[in-house]
Amino acid sequence: MTATLSKPAPAVDTSKLERATPGIYPFDIHEGRYAGRMAVYVPPTYMPRLQSIPGALYSKADSIWTLPKAWPAVLALGAMAKETKLPILPHPALQAWVNEQAEHWGKLRALADKLDKDAVKGPDDLFFPHQEVDGDWLSYGDGIEPTRGRLLLSETGIGKTAGAINGMRKLNLPDVNRPVLIIAPKKTMRTAWFDDLTDFLGEAPGPVVLVTGTPTQRRKALDQIAEAQTGVAIIGWDALRIHTRFAAAPGQALKKCEACGGPQQSAEDTVTEAKCQAHAKELNKIPWALIVADELHKAMNNTSQTTQALWGVVRSAPEAMRWGLTGTPVSRRVEQAWTVLHYADAEAWPVKTSWIEYYAESGYNLAGYFETYGLKPHRTDEFQQCFGAITRRRLKAEVLSLPPMIMGGGMVREVDMATEQRKAYNQMRDEMILLVKEGKIIASNPMVATGRLTMLASATGYPEDPEATSASTDDDIPVKMLLRMPSGKIDAVLEDMNGDEFGTDSVAVSLESRRLLRLLEAQMIESGIDPDQIAVIAGDMTQAAADQAIYDFQGKKKRWMLYTYAAGGTGVTLTAANWLLRVQRSWSPILWKQGLDRVHRIGSEAHDSINVIDYVTAGTVEDKQIDRHGQNAMLLESLVGDQDKLLALFS
Repeated sequence: MTATLSKPAPAVDTSKLERATPGIYPFDIHEGRYAGRMAVYVPPTYMPRLQSIPGALYSKADSIWTLPKAWPAVLALGAMAKETKLPILPHPALQAWVNEQAEHWGKLRALADKLDKDAVKGPDDLFFPHQEVDGDWLSYGDGIEPTRGRLLLSETGIGKTAGAINGMRKLNLPDVNRPVLIIAPKKTMRTAWFDDLTDFLGEAPGPVVLVTGTPTQRRKALDQIAEAQTGVAIIGWDALRIHTRFAAAPGQALKKCEACGGPQQSAEDTVTEAKCQAHAKELNKIPWALIVADELHKAMNNTSQTTQALWGVVRSAPEAMRWGLTGTPVSRRVEQAWTVLHYADAEAWPVKTSWIEYYAESGYNLAGYFETYGLKPHRTDEFQQCFGAITRRRLKAEVLSLPPMIMGGGMVREVDMATEQRKAYNQMRDEMILLVKEGKIIASNPMVATGRLTMLASATGYPEDPEATSASTDDDIPVKMLLRMPSGKIDAVLEDMNGDEFGTDSVAVSLESRRLLRLLEAQMIESGIDPDQIAVIAGDMTQAAADQAIYDFQGKKKRWMLYTYAAGGTGVTLTAANWLLRVQRSWSPILWKQGLDRVHRIGSEAHDSINVIDYVTAGTVEDKQIDRHGQNAMLLESLVGDQDKLLALFS
């Protein structure tokens, strides 16, 4: 898609575009609409190809095309020159910059790929060898050349947090007038960031501040950083939206107070300054030197408020370095990669629609919805020349001596449904409504039906509020579903738990549904398992209670750990377990992978193997769920090339 520069501005001298010679031309303009851009001239015949390049803009006032002055645009022009046989060469005044960029990007990519197979962590080393390289890569070019954005995409469980802290150490951050902002999930703010920063940074200037508590308490914590102009602030993703202005995605409007140009409304409808999304707030008033977004996939949806809040912080600190940490840069669609790239360098990857048209295979499915399928084969190499430099991904198999994971094949338990459970499942599948003696459960659309079926594959369902259901005659009222026995899946799990399968080993059990977790917990106790040996991490617990459960399990005070993917999927280490029972698998590719990585990470070296048993109800939606995750894995592979890394490792 092509955008047009339409804002009135003084005309520029375009005579320097030597119209007889196609090429890339510099501007001596550092302000206004051409700042940070380069002019491009090609004969009119080739303009449709030029306008396909992401970030291409045309000015009617000056009759000129411009592109971002960034390496991805230069590579796209090189690809265009190769395809069209048109000699598109940089102007001599730009050639030195192009040569410098080529050198920087090449060195950055070499560091991103660096792997010393024989290096080991010594007794006096603070970091693992791969974390030392993480630090070198993050700090290359003083952290700002050739781009301020870096994305650490290594597999979960190999210590990305420590790698990022090492990069901060190499850049001497924080320093006077150079504060650092860490955005992290609430549960990892203290255990994975505050404690490690305190240990690794030592006597670094400025405090390490946890921005927690009430909004007033959080503002006081941020004032501490603002007054000193140094230190590290650690804030949760949930609190981020309250303390920054937003940067809206194209086509979306912000809620504005009158001072920011919002409409005049009645007193009760007026947007206050505190709720104004355009108003500068505490995070926008601090000159951050570095912004680190941990679990960056939380900002994968470019239309979500979380993402727009993150962009708002970044745009208020344009000189800040931007680091992103996640093991899953995409989940279901290739265009999600654009969102993380836009965070890393909004100037190099400015427009999502043109990025999709240029790089992604796309089309309309049988239902008439537009969707993307992966990268265009003839654009993959061009894409990887940039993506492979500003992203670094190492696998656990490459850098850690972890025990093998034994899963699949004979480790899959195919479970049959009890008669009542099968009857309920079939009725929901065929009629999208389940009638039981307590009332009815309705699926209002196919997406809701899929969720209901996923639950019914594990246990029998009944309505949460039977009195309201039976008294109502409106069939469109959605009813929440609870779970009860019979459950063929829970029966199979209890049979393994009470047999000799696990000996005296510690066992972790992962589930998608908190309701199923509590049902399993109750059935474990009823079957004779000591309740004092059961630890739980679920969404109906306080963080302090969850932390205590982890402490008891890791300390071998409790043998069984039941956790949901939402509550225990990130920031949790359960390496005391050498067995993982996956009673359910999440539909989310991110939670699917992270739930597995809780037991297979630094610390699991104590075991000979990690054994994963999957309980799958035969002939249900769970079969499609597993197929879907296979497709998602192929999409991630097209971006990060994990199989190539493993082949190189073991060849």
